Amino acid sequence: LGSRLAHWGAGSPRASMTTLRLALSILVASVLFDHRSAAWSIAEHGWIRVADSDPVPGRRAARRVFVDERGREMLFRGVNLPMIALPPAAEDDCPIDPALYAPGSCPPTKATYTYPPICGREAGRGKFSQSTAPDAGNDLAQVRELGFDVVRLAVSWSMLEPSPGAYSSVYLDRIEQVVSWAKEQDVRVILDMHEDYYSFSMGRRRVPIEDGAPAWAVPNASIARFPVLEKLALDVVGFDWHTIAAFRAFYANELVPGSFWGLQEHYIRTVAQLAMRFRDEVAVLGIELMNEPPPSSLDVFGFSTRDLYPFYRRIVQAVTGVRDGMQTCPATHPVQTGCAFPDLGIHDRRHMIFVDPMALRNEVDRDLGWGLKPFTSYDNIVFAPHTYTNSFTVSLLHHSLVRSYAQSLDTAWVTAKHLNASVFVTEFGGSSSKPQRIRNIIEEQDRHLTSSTHWVWKERGEWDLWKQNGSAAGLSLRPELVQILSRARPIAVSGQLLAVTYDVETGGLTIEATKPVGPSLPPPTLIYFPPHVAPNVTLQTVRAVGANIQALRRDPDGSATLELQPELAGARSATYSLAAATTEQLEKYARGDERGMRESVMLV
Repeated sequence: LGSRLAHWGAGSPRASMTTLRLALSILVASVLFDHRSAAWSIAEHGWIRVADSDPVPGRRAARRVFVDERGREMLFRGVNLPMIALPPAAEDDCPIDPALYAPGSCPPTKATYTYPPICGREAGRGKFSQSTAPDAGNDLAQVRELGFDVVRLAVSWSMLEPSPGAYSSVYLDRIEQVVSWAKEQDVRVILDMHEDYYSFSMGRRRVPIEDGAPAWAVPNASIARFPVLEKLALDVVGFDWHTIAAFRAFYANELVPGSFWGLQEHYIRTVAQLAMRFRDEVAVLGIELMNEPPPSSLDVFGFSTRDLYPFYRRIVQAVTGVRDGMQTCPATHPVQTGCAFPDLGIHDRRHMIFVDPMALRNEVDRDLGWGLKPFTSYDNIVFAPHTYTNSFTVSLLHHSLVRSYAQSLDTAWVTAKHLNASVFVTEFGGSSSKPQRIRNIIEEQDRHLTSSTHWVWKERGEWDLWKQNGSAAGLSLRPELVQILSRARPIAVSGQLLAVTYDVETGGLTIEATKPVGPSLPPPTLIYFPPHVAPNVTLQTVRAVGANIQALRRDPDGSATLELQPELAGARSATYSLAAATTEQLEKYARGDERGMRESVMLV
């Protein structure tokens, strides 16, 4: 150790005092025991909720954040797992019978499947006892090994309610099966009610992808009556008028032939089936009420307050029982603006509700609605924008409507404040041929201290984490995406998280947070290092200021979790920080490499 420090001192322009300070830091750290036991678990955190976070003058505005049962601020990273039916395989898609996914089994994929089956061949063996080889058929174990602690599980109305008022217990059991696999791996789940262009049963050819509503919920008569002039106007601006017509009938709660309920009421009751099934499941973070809802007319500025958020409020009222200061609507007319949707008796008030903005946000990275304000008194609301900057971005007169990669989250947090919500980016990504776009997006998520799930885990295309190797079954991870998405990060932070910086090339991480205020020591802050980074992080390469390093726990998958005990402060402005360099960074420092020195300044 002494010779190496001498080399650092001689090979850099820094004074010998700098070397002495670094030596003292390393000597203090080296006396700590390097633990080797599992540390990352759902049991560690319990139920997650949305809570207020005070402003930190000059550093962070007041906002709503995710906290665990011990009051620590949470930052999630994850991926999307679709379990929906899409053409051309809508009638012959991945099987949904849980029996076909029993231990040791994984249905073979087909070239026509958009998304391969989600499997758990070795489910039940424990968190670290399942193979994560590419062909092992243990998707959730593979998800965990990459450091993802949440998946957004896309499910479909068409598969939940295949006929009016009849719900598929088989599909619900299949969803529960996947949730149980995730829970075994300590991976949380967002249940996403997914739709694209309303339904795959509308017989179109010009839309890129379609899913969502069952065939019986397609309002064919209303679509056929759609005004000709409005069709022409929508064609001019590039909207699919079939989708607009269908959603107009949906928001109007048009009566379903042969049923006593309207379209919107059917949908609300279907979401309630999910809420009832998972009401007591701690592994479920919450339900995302609808994926990328399109507008119902050319009035895109009035759509959110007129149609979208009143629709969301009705679902919240149905599954939580909150009344929002309203009288309950009569059962015969439950969808009205001046009364609350009937309480369906579920009373789920522990899960978060995720709400997407209008789908057009994906193209401009800002919200287009006027007069946004809290739409419900329920306290666990999460604004769930999607970020596809420079993939879906549109231009006006050859000028992009998006100024920077920061715009999506700059505006999202403003909208969340209006809605009294936190922010979780439930989709982001781009073509694997443009990895720099994905990197730019997730680096903004770090800067904005915002949780996210990447689109997508596996699919027939170029946007997923896996690539095909010449056959339907031959898959391998895309290393360029793993390097970008599998990141070191804080998992749970005592105090208020102020800054996160991660270096993709070297794996170096820095964080800063306010010191907690209180009479007793807070729970430890937990910092995660994925398997491709953890071997190069040791107690000798970590330095904390204003906090004590308690342990560096290494898990069997090669990852590591650092436990950091913040000191107490008399004022919230007092902060603590952690700098975790890697051996690669230190070697650059030893060589006198300018960038390596710049990266390693955090150690001294």
